[in-house]
Amino acid sequence: MTISDTVPSASQIIAGQNQTSAAAVRAGSQLVNAAGVQSITITTGLTASTVYYMHLTQEDAVGNFATVLTSAAFTTNQAAVQTPSSSSGGSSGGGGSSSRNSNSGSNEIAAITPDSATSTPSATVQTTLPAIGLFRNNISYLQPQLNVPSDVRNLETFLNEFEGESLTVDGIYGTQDNEAMKRFQRKYAREILDVWNLTDATGYVGITTRLKLNFLLKGQTSQCPVFTEYNGGLDGVYTSEEIRKTKQILADLAMYSGPIDSIWTPQTHEALIVFQETFREVMLDPWNITEGTGYKYKTTNKFLNYFVGCDTGSVFLEGIGEYEGL
Repeated sequence: MTISDTVPSASQIIAGQNQTSAAAVRAGSQLVNAAGVQSITITTGLTASTVYYMHLTQEDAVGNFATVLTSAAFTTNQAAVQTPSSSSGGSSGGGGSSSRNSNSGSNEIAAITPDSATSTPSATVQTTLPAIGLFRNNISYLQPQLNVPSDVRNLETFLNEFEGESLTVDGIYGTQDNEAMKRFQRKYAREILDVWNLTDATGYVGITTRLKLNFLLKGQTSQCPVFTEYNGGLDGVYTSEEIRKTKQILADLAMYSGPIDSIWTPQTHEALIVFQETFREVMLDPWNITEGTGYKYKTTNKFLNYFVGCDTGSVFLEGIGEYEGL
């Protein structure tokens, strides 16, 4: 359990740590012997009026870690008394697996009621997290041989849980899956299709589709604008929480594999270049440049804001004029 929505690594969770490798507010583990919903109960007091998150991973019998899942946030009342509990999807294996958590949050928050018999603030939280990992690989209907079955099962589970579909969770990206994904892409056309100038959904789970899936999966909400700083370069900010958010997006796109922290590093610089060159039409072309700069400046901020659902309007490009963008 942590007080930050920044996701710790699986190894940090196993070690009972938060994203900075400091001790988590609360950590624990339990044996998982079968697939299905698993219940986790935390019996420690919580601080009043505090936002918490639960981060979960699973370790199988041979030491492999599942993708980390993070619940939505919950805030404790000033005088609530129950204990937070959470359920996560379990997995089965020959030797069983261990499910571990580092702090708690929820997708569904039960009523929090005061109890005059105790002064220790805590909360009753019921969380059901589908066993879905982040989407890091593309999925294709036309080239099924390239698909990873576990990725497809994640997608089928996501669409059933979040979009109300009734897909068979079999790891095969079939016609019904493809049509369900098209409905999802049309629903979020601005974030998924418009950047490619596509007029209709394709069903192909590519980079912008995966990013939107990951944002929804993590329950992220945005107070716009999210990205305003200029990072890197000669005059940019090199330490801030906005850098952490930038790194998380780049990591979700499999463009960055370093620590998710608040420090701008050469690895961050190189990852941003890849990001800029992948979406050159909206970050580089407006400046009439052909190569990524690794400098998080106006058009890069505008596009990052676009990714998290913020419309920031036009920006002024020195020597060029106003840029409306997407």
